[in-house]
Amino acid sequence: SSKAKGTTYETILATKLRTYYGANPGFALEEKSKSSVGHEADMIMSWNDKKVLWEGKWYKDAIPTKEVNKFLRDMHESPHILVGVMMSRDSAITGKCERADIQTEFDGNQMMIYVSRADQYGDTLYSMLPQLWKVHWESKREHHAKEDEDRDKVIRIIDGLIASIAKRKLDWNVHKSRANEMLKWMNDLIAEDEDRLKKALTLLKSGNKE
Repeated sequence: SSKAKGTTYETILATKLRTYYGANPGFALEEKSKSSVGHEADMIMSWNDKKVLWEGKWYKDAIPTKEVNKFLRDMHESPHILVGVMMSRDSAITGKCERADIQTEFDGNQMMIYVSRADQYGDTLYSMLPQLWKVHWESKREHHAKEDEDRDKVIRIIDGLIASIAKRKLDWNVHKSRANEMLKWMNDLIAEDEDRLKKALTLLKSGNKE
C-alpha cells in the first residue's frame, strides 16, 4: 500500500539525509511522523541554525492534491521554517513539476521545493538542493538586514521630527511670551492715552483749562 511504501521511503530518506548532510556540525533530524504529535510533516532537519521540512512520498501513481495541501499546511503552521522539500520517489506530483521534475514556489518568506521522480537524480540531487536553500536563506538575511537598516533610518527621522517639534514648541512659547509682553505694553499705552483723552474731554466740557 501507499502508506506502507511511504513509511519505508521515510526510513530511506532519513538515511540519505544523515549520509549527505550529517557531517554538518549543526545537523539534527527529527522524524515527526514517528512522534505522537498529530499529523505532521515526515521530518524536520536542522542545518546550522536553520531548519528544512521534508515530506517524502512513494506512490505508484501521481501524488494526489490532498498530500500537496497537507505539505503546504505543515509549512504554514511552521512559519519559522523557511524551506520545505516535498519529494516523490518514483511518480509525479499533481499540479507541480509540469515543465521539469524540480519546481520551486514562494509564499511570503517560505520556499517550497517539489521534486518528482527523485531517485532518477541519484547523489546529484542532495548536492544540488542545499544550493537552492542557501540562496533563499541568504536573500532573506539580506532582506532583513535591509529592513533593519530602513527601520533604523525611519527611527532617526522620527527622532529628528520629535526634536524639531520640541524646539518649535519651545520657540513658540518664547515668542508667545514676548508677544504677551508686547500686548501688555501696548494695552498699557492705550489705557494711558485713553485716560489722558478722557481728562481732556472733561476739561473741554467744563470750559476749564488745565
